[in-house]
Amino acid sequence: MFSIKCLLLSLIFSFSITYGQLTIEKFVNETYDNDISIIKESIKDKKFEEKENKGTKSITYYDWINPISVKVGYIFDKEGKQKGRMILNGKENESEAKKTFDFLKKELVKIYGNDFSEMSMFGAVLLQWKNIKDFKVMLSRKDDKAAFFIMKDSALEKK
Repeated sequence: MFSIKCLLLSLIFSFSITYGQLTIEKFVNETYDNDISIIKESIKDKKFEEKENKGTKSITYYDWINPISVKVGYIFDKEGKQKGRMILNGKENESEAKKTFDFLKKELVKIYGNDFSEMSMFGAVLLQWKNIKDFKVMLSRKDDKAAFFIMKDSALEKK
C-alpha cells in the first residue's frame, strides 16, 4: 500500500513539473497580445533582467528546456508592446551552443518544416524560415552563441 502511494505521488509530481515546463511549441505559440506588464507578472517567480536600449525594451531570464539550459527573452517597443522573442544558450561555450542550436533546429523543423534558407559566413550559420505569415523566424550559431528569434514582421505594422 505504501509503495502505491509513493508511486502515485511521484506521478503527480512529475506531471506537474512536465506540465509547467517550457517547451519550444509553447514558446512559439504564446500570444503577442501579452505586453511587458503581463510578461513580468507571468515570470514573477523567476529572477529576470530588464534592459532598455534606443526605445527597445527587453526582459530575459534563465530556464530549462530539458536537458538544456537556456536564456529566454522578450522584446518590446517603447510602449511595452511585444515585438519578438528569443531563446539563447544558457551556458556560453561552444559545445552548449552547438547542442542548443541542433536541438532548436530539430524542434523548429517539427513546427515550421524544412522550408528555410541557410547562410554560412565567417564561421556563423543563419537559418531563416520562409513563408511564415506575420513573423520572421531565425536561428543562428557562431562560436559560443546560439540564438533563436521569432519577430513580428514590422512591415505588416506599417500598413
